[in-house]
Amino acid sequence: MQARVALPDRRSDNVNDRGPRGARRRSMRVKTNDVEILVIGAGIVGIATAYYLAVQHRRSRLLIVDEGQPMALTSAQSGENYRNWWPHPTMADFTNHSTDLMEAIARRSDNRIHMTRRGYLLVTREEKPEELLRQLHAGYGAQAEKLIRMHEGDGRGYLPPHSADWQSAPDGVDVLLGRDLIQAHYPNFDKEVATALHIRRAGDISGQQLGQYMLETMRPLGAQLQQAEVVGIAKTDRFVVDVQADGSRQTIKADVIVNVAGPFAAHVAAMHGEELPIVNVLQQKIAFADRNRAVDRKMPFAIDLDGQTLACPMTSVRRC
Repeated sequence: MQARVALPDRRSDNVNDRGPRGARRRSMRVKTNDVEILVIGAGIVGIATAYYLAVQHRRSRLLIVDEGQPMALTSAQSGENYRNWWPHPTMADFTNHSTDLMEAIARRSDNRIHMTRRGYLLVTREEKPEELLRQLHAGYGAQAEKLIRMHEGDGRGYLPPHSADWQSAPDGVDVLLGRDLIQAHYPNFDKEVATALHIRRAGDISGQQLGQYMLETMRPLGAQLQQAEVVGIAKTDRFVVDVQADGSRQTIKADVIVNVAGPFAAHVAAMHGEELPIVNVLQQKIAFADRNRAVDRKMPFAIDLDGQTLACPMTSVRRC
């Protein structure tokens, strides 16, 4: 049975050719259902995995399978922010490399992914957050002295993020110490904020545009996409994956499977006898229109590190 796949335009003559129909269908069936690599999951992780396998490693016999449309589940609700600082240098190196890869795509695509770079602002009311500063230095490791800039008094050396252009933004971190200095640059903050960490290699992108660019780029290289539900996985000399599509059962044979099924990764792993200790955590976001324009449109992505308590009676929760 012929699987439903999205083929690149340059191969459309193969699909529409009505010449020995049986032979043509057999050829397509073998090509579609017998692959080297099967990627299970068409979120941004699955798409990115397939993209680099196809583009960088030249793997053409590659199929992505997902029950829904690409980028339609958790990837459709992503925050789409990035930053290169974390409390551990391994994670900092990992996100630096990830940012390098996104920058390369931004250059090649004339910034189709809408990459910006005003940075992250992490703020606290502590005047001397020693543990936070210790983590800051630990995250950058041997480069900490080069990348961390301390500002006090008038903060003359601090460069505010007037532009969102990622190519002109500085690297490293600016640490602003002192309430007056912070108020001078960010008057919309609580006047009690005493320390601000401005992570400069940070900003946001359009995750949907990134995923779409990757799909469009790898399809001409042979990568394909099939909308189907994975219902079973067996392993002999190769993986045999049963999928359900349009009410019919189909089989896909693969040398390698990549499980990037997001919240369903543990379920997919269990199909071939593997146990993944995955816990799905619900993250909720609250958004509202800033009609009074209290937030400066040039302000970096800001995070209040101090605990917050909302004094809101349950009877009026909708108004809080």
